[in-house]
Amino acid sequence: MAGELTVVVVHRNQPAALAATVASLRTAWSGRLRVVVADNASSHPPDLDGVEVVATGGNVGFGSAANAGLRRATTPWVAVCPHDVEVGEGALDRIVEVAAARPRAGLAGADLGLDEVPVVDPYFGGISVPAVRSGDWAAAGYPHGTLLVARLACLEQVGLFDEAYFAYCEEADLALRARARGWLSGQVWGATARNTGLGSEEVSRYLRSRNTLHLVRRWFGSYRAAVRLGLEVPAVTRDRPSRLAVRDFLLGRWGPPPRDLGNRDAT
Repeated sequence: MAGELTVVVVHRNQPAALAATVASLRTAWSGRLRVVVADNASSHPPDLDGVEVVATGGNVGFGSAANAGLRRATTPWVAVCPHDVEVGEGALDRIVEVAAARPRAGLAGADLGLDEVPVVDPYFGGISVPAVRSGDWAAAGYPHGTLLVARLACLEQVGLFDEAYFAYCEEADLALRARARGWLSGQVWGATARNTGLGSEEVSRYLRSRNTLHLVRRWFGSYRAAVRLGLEVPAVTRDRPSRLAVRDFLLGRWGPPPRDLGNRDAT
């Protein structure tokens, strides 16, 4: 059923990884592939044949950059991934085919090779749990951001990523909004993708902790957020990123991580 597909790749300062990701995307879709690179103020703007580049104007994070590319999409299905993903041959074909067979499937993710599916827990936020395989589609709480495929009609109804998260948890928030409007999220077995790079561990810990607290409070209420906050106490006592995450959650601070925390170029 391959026709035209738009893929938005979020990029910052990783030209070699970006080139490899784009090359793998071109083997993952058998139809016409429109690749839009949302560039977060790289030192040297991307220069790849057949690729559109959207300059975001700064390191605005994953969600904001992805939205800049998604606003250009007009194809029935769209995909989003970071600049450091290896996508399996035919993976996008498979995801779209399996999801399109389900009229209310709005969001779908790739098989990361872990025999797990993502769920949204009311205390722990976005986590993965062991999968029970049955057929080619597994119901999921949200699609993992390694490779996320969306029906454009779903995004038009529920909106794009919430840009306040900066990075991490925005795909879970999107899936919860989609579910509230009757859309399904799932994971497609055999459509493989894997991350090939690692960002700053300190930045990752900060954003995961802060954004999980925000996600839990927004969707599951203050009581569960307070319980989650209590679970953060051991990490807070020994870990600066966790202390900053809890501080900024309590102060209502969103957006990018503190400037002195790790290396933000990977975000």
